[in-house]
Amino acid sequence: EKHRTEEAPTFARTGRVILLVHGASYSGVTTFDLQVPGKPGHSLMDFLAEQGYDAWALDIEGYGRSDRSITHNSNTAVAAEDIRAACEYIFQHRKVRRLHLLGFSWGTQSAGLFASSYPHWVRRLILLAPVSQESPWVESLRPHLETFQRQRYRANTVEAVKARVLAGIPAQAMDPQVLEYYAMLAVGRDPSSPNGPLVDILTRMPLVDYGKLGMPTLIAHGEFDDVARQEDLTVRFREISSNEKQYLLLPGLGHMALIEKNRHLLTHALLNFLEAPGPAW
Repeated sequence: EKHRTEEAPTFARTGRVILLVHGASYSGVTTFDLQVPGKPGHSLMDFLAEQGYDAWALDIEGYGRSDRSITHNSNTAVAAEDIRAACEYIFQHRKVRRLHLLGFSWGTQSAGLFASSYPHWVRRLILLAPVSQESPWVESLRPHLETFQRQRYRANTVEAVKARVLAGIPAQAMDPQVLEYYAMLAVGRDPSSPNGPLVDILTRMPLVDYGKLGMPTLIAHGEFDDVARQEDLTVRFREISSNEKQYLLLPGLGHMALIEKNRHLLTHALLNFLEAPGPAW
């Protein structure tokens, strides 16, 4: 959790509280609070705190510092329940009744599932780089479904992390030093990742009832994102029941937009959405 100390007493009044939900491979801190020595500006949490937001990130069951002793296959329903527990904790400590919610990659499914069940708890919903049916990444997973169903975890390696980050993007889109540091950090914090989310992605999509998303909602992804498929997401966008919704295709960005060179395009778009005024009546 990050915020500027002098602004902490105002969060209950302003409602500038946001919870960030990670994807299917790496933990909340790895995804949203990357601190590269000598290269600042890769932490979304720092950016939001600088803008006066109280930014929180959680580790879903089986990731990062959360419980890894589980005997079941952690999945999207489990993640949505973890989000509910995190919201209750934040509400208690910040004396707020609602917050902004951002889900990244598979986190768009768990955050969307939660938001459709607890719409009165969510001020604004951001679905960043959503997992899409029939996207290149999803199709690459399909031959391994039986393995994912049989094994609770899959091993992560530095080389595999780097390959995933670079998938689909031009070589100049990513700083090599940032990539190397991110890959080592990701594997250090998550030497393995639960397979339950991948089983859900391959067998249960779409996991979100978009017709129940009545809060202001943003769908955003990069033009090179091989996880987000525009043909699928435009259909989901039309299903969103809110009349305050946006779909953004961001140039020069891939799936790991938060740590790429053009990430300022994303953070600018996120802030514009969070700061947008509501209708007068």
